[in-house]
Amino acid sequence: MVPPLRNTLTQLVRVPARVWLLLLVASAVIAVAVRPAARWSIALATDRANGVAATPTGFAALLGDPIALAGIATAAGLTLAATLGWGVLVLTVADLQLAGEPLSVRAAARGTLASARRFLRPGVVVTGLQLAVLQPLAGIAVFAPLTGGLAVPPFIGREFLKAPLSATLWCTLAALVVFVSLRLILAPAFTIVAGQGPAAGIIASLRATRRGGLAVAGQVTVLLAGSTIVNSLVIQTSTALMRLVPSVRVQEAVDVLPVLVLSALSVVVAQAVALSLVGTVRATVGRPPAVNERVHVRRSASGRLVAVGMVVTLGCSMLLVPSPAVSRPAVPPSVVGSEGGASVIAHRGHDRGGPENTIAGLEAAAALHADRVEVDVQQTRDGTFVASHDTNLLVLAGRDEDIPNMSTAAVTSTTVRMHGHADTIPTMTAYVERARQLGMPLLIELKVTAATNGGSVRDLFAQLDRVGLPPGTWFHSLDPTVVHEMLEQHPEHRVGLTVGPHVGPLPELPVDFYAVEQASITSAMIRRAHRDGRAVYAWTANSDVRIRVLLRAGLDGVITDRPVATRSLVAGIARESPGAPGALRDQLSLRWLVS
Repeated sequence: MVPPLRNTLTQLVRVPARVWLLLLVASAVIAVAVRPAARWSIALATDRANGVAATPTGFAALLGDPIALAGIATAAGLTLAATLGWGVLVLTVADLQLAGEPLSVRAAARGTLASARRFLRPGVVVTGLQLAVLQPLAGIAVFAPLTGGLAVPPFIGREFLKAPLSATLWCTLAALVVFVSLRLILAPAFTIVAGQGPAAGIIASLRATRRGGLAVAGQVTVLLAGSTIVNSLVIQTSTALMRLVPSVRVQEAVDVLPVLVLSALSVVVAQAVALSLVGTVRATVGRPPAVNERVHVRRSASGRLVAVGMVVTLGCSMLLVPSPAVSRPAVPPSVVGSEGGASVIAHRGHDRGGPENTIAGLEAAAALHADRVEVDVQQTRDGTFVASHDTNLLVLAGRDEDIPNMSTAAVTSTTVRMHGHADTIPTMTAYVERARQLGMPLLIELKVTAATNGGSVRDLFAQLDRVGLPPGTWFHSLDPTVVHEMLEQHPEHRVGLTVGPHVGPLPELPVDFYAVEQASITSAMIRRAHRDGRAVYAWTANSDVRIRVLLRAGLDGVITDRPVATRSLVAGIARESPGAPGALRDQLSLRWLVS
């Protein structure tokens, strides 16, 4: 039985100030000590491996170095310890509160240590993964202080959502993650309340949520939705107030205040969810919550402690918030967009005007005045290049056939459908010729497939020479070997490396630019690339907040499905003055709302 929401909120208000101080300090310690240590360990590992891409080769390089492996193991251990420690603390506080026992810092600390020992049994890793991975993926990140922003990269979802069948599969998988997360959500609380081991807690949670799962999910959803609304109000209010501060230096000094408020709110939400879960478990095991009418805390002492705690948390927050005034490095003239800002590159054309990588999609992107169009090309069985991203035609054409095993005639007679539009797959030369007629520069990506061989790069340019390239056309590929061949055979062209999900330094190649998966890009990555004279482009960036943050960090261009909206964002950032309130809003939104 789930306790009424008003009971949960009433118990939340009755948590003593000293205990709130303990929670705030614990949260701050994780933020300023554990999180940097975990990041340093990951940085050590990725530096040893010269950057790690989410590929079998990248993971092999990481696991093949003992120091890198030790760094990853340390980061994983710190993450598991911080996640379990934080979860045990807030759940223990909730259990003591609902038990009606005098709640003090000493009682909370003792109870947390006693509860932590119960988790040191078989199943603890599963519980840790549940809290640190599964629940954040389901949108429940209150017990994940280091992995709260964990999410599936947007480009994966985009690929699934291209067609009804794959979109249905994607939605089913997402629903399954949420379903499993909610079925297991009571497991840690059972360990705290009933003294069961982690494995037994998982079984108890599955049983308890068999019938009452919807009620549990409903109350947790209400609490999380409420926190999102409050966070949005704090962000909007702080942005409005910042406009009243005339000095940029003063703005930079006070912009930490909303971070302090949002950090404190995240602690409050975590405790509220913990009270809801523990209250449900206590009712399930026959220990209904007791009402503690009297809080045994001296007001004067607790007031001083809270003041000290706020100062500590404020200092910790100052170490966490990035400055909103990010200077934008000068962009080389060759990569400047048509309006003087970052380049806007239409991703595979414009799929709302025609299927991706088709001439209809190209024409739609040209009509929207993109700076250039990104197109994927790959070889057929007879060596001709066609414009297509997918190797298999099942998603867009309903045919379970692979392009490398098909003739050119078979491929180009295939109709692909996307977002209500249909067109045939064009040859690369037909696509390029139409782009030249439209005066549209291209960003051509050579896809490496089963048909790719040692002569593929030579064949690519030979076929392009027969039709002529639109001026300003660039090339890139995910395969470093192909990129090397392009650079050696055609140094007159601008050539870049496509980088998928990546952690650490970018691969050291003599390229002109990097096209990096947007969630992997950091300010340090952009600065390092610019220092080496290389541009950085983000793919596939569609979030307004994310695009603005990356543009302020000096991003050179955006590969996007939304060229018109992105053009407006680029123009807005170009007019923005350093330290603008919008920068603070976006940084806060990216941390507390988007991710």
